[in-house]
Amino acid sequence: MVDRLFTGTIWLCAALVAMALLWVVGDLARLGLSHISLEFIFSAPENAGRSGGIGPILISTLLIIGVTLAAALPLGLMVAVWLAEFTRRENRLGNQIRLALDVMAGIPSIVFGLFGNAFFSIYLGLGFSILSGGLTLAVMILPVFIRTCEIGLTSTDNSWRRGAYALGMSRSATVWHILLPAAAPAITAGLILGIGRATAETAALIFTSGYVDRMPESLLDSGRALAVHIYDLSMNVTGGDPAAHASALLLIALIVLINLLASPKTRDLSATNMNQLVSNSDDMAYSSYTLGEVTEAQPCCLPEPHLQIRDLSVSYDKHQVLETVSLDIYKGCITALIGPSGCGKTSFLSSLNRLTDLMPNARVQGSIRFDGEEILAAKTDTLTLRRRIGMIFQKPNPFPLSIRRNLYLPLKENGVRSRKQLAERSERVLREVGLWKEVKDRLDSPALALSGGQQQRLCIARALVLEPEVLLMDEPCSALDPIASAKVEELISSLAGRYTVVIVTHNLAQAKRVANYAGLFWMVEKVGKLIEFGQCDHLFETPKSELTAAFVSGVAG
Repeated sequence: MVDRLFTGTIWLCAALVAMALLWVVGDLARLGLSHISLEFIFSAPENAGRSGGIGPILISTLLIIGVTLAAALPLGLMVAVWLAEFTRRENRLGNQIRLALDVMAGIPSIVFGLFGNAFFSIYLGLGFSILSGGLTLAVMILPVFIRTCEIGLTSTDNSWRRGAYALGMSRSATVWHILLPAAAPAITAGLILGIGRATAETAALIFTSGYVDRMPESLLDSGRALAVHIYDLSMNVTGGDPAAHASALLLIALIVLINLLASPKTRDLSATNMNQLVSNSDDMAYSSYTLGEVTEAQPCCLPEPHLQIRDLSVSYDKHQVLETVSLDIYKGCITALIGPSGCGKTSFLSSLNRLTDLMPNARVQGSIRFDGEEILAAKTDTLTLRRRIGMIFQKPNPFPLSIRRNLYLPLKENGVRSRKQLAERSERVLREVGLWKEVKDRLDSPALALSGGQQQRLCIARALVLEPEVLLMDEPCSALDPIASAKVEELISSLAGRYTVVIVTHNLAQAKRVANYAGLFWMVEKVGKLIEFGQCDHLFETPKSELTAAFVSGVAG
């Protein structure tokens, strides 16, 4: 009974809103539709607007909206990006700006009109002009637009940021190519709200753009907006109601048209994101899976350290998560890091390509030498480092782009512009991860529509397309079903000898199958430490530590 009452109330509220809209539009159509014609739309007003048309007024309205968007769009986006990506929630300046924007959003439009008149019209000498009116409306819609865009940006999946930074992409490239397109629905919604308010505005424009109803010759000419024209006909012109109703009907039509032009973009992007949730495709459908044309794995590793870690400690604020870890990662080998959750394995992995730099209040001490060079040095180019040491995350994180663009984007950011090279390198890595036959006919389809296993193999291909020397993998199979996990595991095994691979895994059987070396991490007095490290066979069959023996046998952990 309660559920039915709740459902009925919701339907009633929706019906009331729809009825109110239909009532307003229907009343305007009844009183003004007969007055609308091509002559009315394109001709100039006559007899104070009682006769003639609204041609110059429509042009003035569109010019005012154009000035508003030209000023508000770039400024609003830049401020929103700054608030979302360059300030933390506890940042005092950022919070003060957010508070100021929220206060500005509630200020009456006539106050903005008085400000625009004082600043743009008088102080800057723009007078009563389209430029003055458009700039005033830009200031008026900025608060809502900025806050809407900020919410859209902060709502994007944070794994896309980590994925981009792990590929050595700069923050500006990440924002421009990944986050802004992903936040496009919110940006579009903010624009629609702003344009709707600007189009229907009267009070602010009376003080800035003026009343003149002739055709403007430049942005410095005075121009009457459609909303001001409707107000004037209704309040000041006897016998102007028919023209006012017709003008109001056209104003609504203009707002609806703007919404219709913007909505396909919003629908397309929303559908793309939904594909990630509703995709039921499964790697099991591809029974003919093969790894493709890959180089055979080397039978053994080179006895040459690729990464030398000495006395590595990692902390966040005052919380120590890893202490004095020392080991060598050998070139061409697969090294597995095992141990219970929370003992610092992911922090260790992230420190190897300086992704810890992106974590708030992270502090890394000790030494990490990559091919003999200290990577913790202040002079280290972290973008170049991350291109040489790629990373795959626990949860597949393909960008909200097409399959093709997921591979092309990191290449283009690294200076590859030739279409032939882009296509060849992309095809090569897709074959290498066994994905080419599955996606070759739909490379322009959304990557988020792939199944989980396919997404993870695409992420591996995206890392390999940059031809890194080292590949870090943080539990790459934990979010996958057994068949998808088996395919990714087979792929990892095929990388041995050609890449140095470091993998974090909770699957001991997987570590025994794929790894040449293994290390056990454990919490000792609430701090993560390396308990034992050595050849995989020795660690699992003849461990030196009693704790290691207990863990690999299933007694501890």
